[in-house]
Formats: sequence, C-alpha cells, structure tokens
Amino acid sequence: MATTNPLMKQDNLEAWGDEPAHERLRIWLGILNGLFIGAAVILGAWGPEFYRLADLSVARPYNGLVMSSLLILFVCGLVGWLTAVGRKFWLTLLSWIAAAVILTILIANTATALQTTAIWLADRRFWGFSIYPATTAVPFVTYVFGGLFMML
Repeated sequence: MATTNPLMKQDNLEAWGDEPAHERLRIWLGILNGLFIGAAVILGAWGPEFYRLADLSVARPYNGLVMSSLLILFVCGLVGWLTAVGRKFWLTLLSWIAAAVILTILIANTATALQTTAIWLADRRFWGFSIYPATTAVPFVTYVFGGLFMML
C-alpha cells in the first residue's frame, strides 16, 4: 500500500487524471463560472433598471444596458477562462480583483459613456454629440475601492 504525502504539491486532481478531455471540461467550467458570476453582477446592478425601462414608450430603451451587460459577461468569462487555465491562487485572486475594478468602471460609466455610444450606434445623425455628458472626473482610487468592496 503506497502512501502519499498530503503536503506534496500535485498538479492535477487524482480523480481527474491527465486526460485532455478533463482539461477541456475544466476550462469550460471556468468559463461558465465566470459567466454565472457576470450574470449575477448584471442582475444585481441592472435588474431593477431593466424592469423600470420596460414601461417606457420609447424605441430601444435597453441599448446602453445591453452593451454594458455584454461587456460584463465578456470580462467575467475571460477571467473565468484565465483562472481555469492558470490554476494558481494568486493569479485567480489578482484577476478577479482586476475584474471587479473593471466592472465597477463599466457600471459607473454606463449612464454616460455607454448610453451615448448606444445612441451614436443606433442613429448616425447624433454621432459626435454629447447626449449624456460625463460628470466631473472621478479619481481612479474610487473605482479601486468600489471593486474591492464588490469582491467582499
């Protein structure tokens, strides 16, 4: 009966083995994990807003929120893939902290920059106009603290 030292570093889980199919499955699970986290962030940030916009009698009220939601899903899916491929704790921690800061920037700028971009893409007559002007500059430290609190 062979004994193994539980403190020895192991690259793969013994139950999964070294088969390439298991590697692909782990990568897809990482991507799905990122997409589910992104969907939770979207529902938390934009769920009530989608509900409120449903009663408006305007054409395409969701454009800015859809753009923001797709960007959030892309960032979270990319980070999920990166953490599944990297398989290091420090890489996972740093990449999700960076993703939280990026998500905070996206959510904070949806009302101004992404809404204006959505209008520009919907109708070329408005191209270049400041439809929703940006507020005063927010220090980057604010986004970092917001992202860190999102991680908690």
